[in-house]
Amino acid sequence: MGVGGVAEFALIAGIGLGMPDWMRQVGSWPGSPLTLIKEYARALRLLIAGEPGPENGWHVRCEGVVLTEIPDIVPPVIPGVRGPKSQRVAGEVADGLLLAEPAAPGYITASLRHLGPAASGNAPEVVVYDGAAVDDEEAALARVRAALESVGEPEWAAHIAPCPSPGNCAPTAPPAPTPGTSPGRCPPTGSAR
Repeated sequence: MGVGGVAEFALIAGIGLGMPDWMRQVGSWPGSPLTLIKEYARALRLLIAGEPGPENGWHVRCEGVVLTEIPDIVPPVIPGVRGPKSQRVAGEVADGLLLAEPAAPGYITASLRHLGPAASGNAPEVVVYDGAAVDDEEAALARVRAALESVGEPEWAAHIAPCPSPGNCAPTAPPAPTPGTSPGRCPPTGSAR
């Protein structure tokens, strides 16, 4: 019995490039990240469906390979990618997206648009994870904010740019909240700021 038949749950195959700085430190950052995501997602989707691997690419080489055991239920393949270009690639070759924190409503909406027309008719699988804490609002925000301090770094810009008021999405030194919003969260769409 394969992983897909172990329990009654939905398995989702999340893939990604890894943390760029870490991958560069060990000499494993790909020459073309978009090409790697495209080749890997395409190959994985074919292989786990019991199909032969695609022709060899620049990064992925599994032409003609056929897995001997495949899941009873073929899981969706979703890349964990951040920016518009990589999300467009995901829309072309994958079954959806894995969105990392902070996944504010504006970022989720923009990410779905970036998937493009190839994904729009397929009801893409979108998995979002985010920081959370159960406490009174001020204490909860303080606890989550510490975990999100890196959001001001350049590689996180894709998470912040779609917000109606990007400064309000930043986890550190937020401006005073608009009524109905809290620091660290985007105001509802259409809110004046």
